[in-house]
Amino acid sequence: GINSSSFSTGVITGGANNAYLYSTGNDFVIGNGANGKNLIFFAGGTATTNEAMRINSSGQVGIANTNPTAKLDVGGNFKLGSSGTVLNNVIKGSYTVTGGAINVGVGGTTLVSVAITGAPLHASVTVSPESALQGGTIIAYAYVSSAGTVTIAFSSVALLGNTIANGTVFDITVIQ
Repeated sequence: GINSSSFSTGVITGGANNAYLYSTGNDFVIGNGANGKNLIFFAGGTATTNEAMRINSSGQVGIANTNPTAKLDVGGNFKLGSSGTVLNNVIKGSYTVTGGAINVGVGGTTLVSVAITGAPLHASVTVSPESALQGGTIIAYAYVSSAGTVTIAFSSVALLGNTIANGTVFDITVIQ
């Protein structure tokens, strides 16, 4: 439908000069039957720079992203949940202990630097081991120490100190 310039009602389609498509019956279907083609949504003009969202033929949705590589691929900041705050990035990485065990002395702290591509300064960092650590070994803190580098501090509260075994894997999440 297309409303006239003098038409106005209290429903979402009721504004003057609004054009709309909707259904009050069964499913409302919009699609593209051509193999390998996309659904493209734009606003503010017909230039390619006005593309707002794309659903590709694999079902991946890009918002401000013309080449989505995940089910939802946002090219910019985002907010998740009604009480959420605006975020710029969520970066996942991992660290595997190689070259021998990490020794953590009694009451001491051992620092390990890990390269995490894209990790920005002042971001929040969480580190989770994929298996149990030796009793008394803790992850004391972790932070982005320089762009692209996360520093993890391991401490021991055991009486004799501890080691973190070669091959132990840690999942690292950086949130900006």
